Amino acid sequence: MSWKDTVEELSKKPAYQGGISASEVTKHYNINIKKFANLQSNENLFVPSSYLKSIFNVAIKELDPRLYPKDEPTRLEEALASYTGVKPDSVLLGSGADQLMDLLISLFGPHGGIAYPVPTYSYYGISATLRGIKTVEVPYLKDFSMNIDKLIAASPSITFVCTPNNPTGHAVNDEQLKELIERSKGLVVVDETYTEFLGKSFASLIDKYNNLIILRTMSKSFGIASLRVGYLLANANLTLNLKKAQLPFVVSTLGAIVSINLLQKLPYFKSKWMEAQNTMKKFLNELEPGVARTPTATYFVTISTCKPNNDVYVELLKYGYITRIIRPFMDYKNPIRLSVAPYKMISNLPYLINGLSKC
Repeated sequence: MSWKDTVEELSKKPAYQGGISASEVTKHYNINIKKFANLQSNENLFVPSSYLKSIFNVAIKELDPRLYPKDEPTRLEEALASYTGVKPDSVLLGSGADQLMDLLISLFGPHGGIAYPVPTYSYYGISATLRGIKTVEVPYLKDFSMNIDKLIAASPSITFVCTPNNPTGHAVNDEQLKELIERSKGLVVVDETYTEFLGKSFASLIDKYNNLIILRTMSKSFGIASLRVGYLLANANLTLNLKKAQLPFVVSTLGAIVSINLLQKLPYFKSKWMEAQNTMKKFLNELEPGVARTPTATYFVTISTCKPNNDVYVELLKYGYITRIIRPFMDYKNPIRLSVAPYKMISNLPYLINGLSKC
């Protein structure tokens, strides 16, 4: 196969869509609003940008931008180990959790494919499909429990489970997860991108189960999505060998120093996680019964009304709210995912959604 054939093959593959910018909204929808509330990408807007910039300014004074990272990644591994309650050699850094997903799928996926309950984070399937790796999607049951028998029957190299799950926000049952790990012959990757909002983790089980990998990130809970700092937790034998397949200098010096500094400010961030949870409760309480909503355990939720979701999406754009259309699932025929933000930013959002739900 020539390089031209490879490009042709790639042209047929799916691509991850990271969301639409405010300028694209203006261009494509002819909506000219000075400021939009970006609720489409599960970004954490509860941490003020000014606060994070002050941490950046401190970090910049510590680094020489001409030099590759030296001991900063090691210091970050130690800080993350302390934060998560594991040993430092059980931590592997990545350029965001997505890069670590790619690493795992490229290494282990070819041996038996991947499986995952749906709906869930689309990049699992996209990453595998780009590599020609088999994917098996097993729908969540109507009570949002997993169909473990079907996941096991797929005999995948890797089973991905996101909890709290994106895009629904629901927390996967602990006992079901343990059963899946114990019955699986392959790896089970528990994506804990939003675990700080749930308040519990499977990190303590990585030495008990040698097929368990935990994916985490600094992007959401700590509000530094732009820096692309992710990490995984697993038994030391796994992490030490995975590191051989990692990119050199996978986390920047700036990303490492900022992350270390943020981990030293946990009381502040815990208050922001609580604010996000309380805001979500307030938002959901203000929605009328006609608005279907998933049982979220975090700061984003999927809603559905009787109107086509594209119509609802465009109407919300007109009021400055950028949300995300997703594929229908279960009884959610017109689903839209949105995250909440400090309440002054979204105070009229429940009223708008309630009005749009009347058919």
